[in-house]
Amino acid sequence: MFGVQQRLVITRTRIRRFSGQSICRLEELDAHRLNSHLALHYQKQQPVIFRMSCDALTRWNNWDYLIDKVDQDWVGEVEMGAYNQGERVTLSFGEYMEYLKLWKQHEEEGDSEFSKEHLLYMAQNDLPASLHRDIQWPSIEFAENKWYNIHWWVGPRDTHSPLHYDPLDNYLFQIVGQKSVILFDASHPANALYTGSTWKQQNNTSAADVFDLDRHKFPNLDLNLSHQAILYPGDVLYIPFKWWHAVKSLSFSISVNAWWR
Repeated sequence: MFGVQQRLVITRTRIRRFSGQSICRLEELDAHRLNSHLALHYQKQQPVIFRMSCDALTRWNNWDYLIDKVDQDWVGEVEMGAYNQGERVTLSFGEYMEYLKLWKQHEEEGDSEFSKEHLLYMAQNDLPASLHRDIQWPSIEFAENKWYNIHWWVGPRDTHSPLHYDPLDNYLFQIVGQKSVILFDASHPANALYTGSTWKQQNNTSAADVFDLDRHKFPNLDLNLSHQAILYPGDVLYIPFKWWHAVKSLSFSISVNAWWR
């Protein structure tokens, strides 16, 4: 599952213009040189994007494949409701796929109101065992750490995770669709990101929607100080320990992330 690809093809970036800084993307490298570059970014605690190839990139676009591989009674937690205020409920994979089919139908019919008001995000659930063989990861021997957990994130356009940080280093692997990511350095002042109980949030989570920023409510949050990019299928983003990050789906999306410690 964690084997290194014999060759990892790094392509030129497709980056739109942002108000913040673009995240570094690596050029074409073999596995040995890639590991050397990842080790350097890990030591400096700087984010970087590189590309990997794996079976999931071709297989997971096929919903019939997922339905066949994942037990329909497999249960995951699903976020529903408004940004950063959503309720978490449990659904079986079969029930969630039925929802996605309904969402896709309304999306194709141009019913944007359905899409916005009925978003369900299967977020941060353990990757089903039947799908592990479809994923490859680079080595983390340079970190002298061990893999901690692997989650997958499945959802339609506009589903997103609020600006927050995690206490572990992280690889975010984009498998299907595109996602927009916004990061702030771990040293960025938390009070400038509107976190904590004053804003009815945990200390590691911001109340501000950085993808639709209310500049009157959050005047000190400066997106010019952020690091930003769009992730495409095959992109892997290294998110260093305690770097703030927010992620938003630009289309139907499946991502997998792996933490290590």
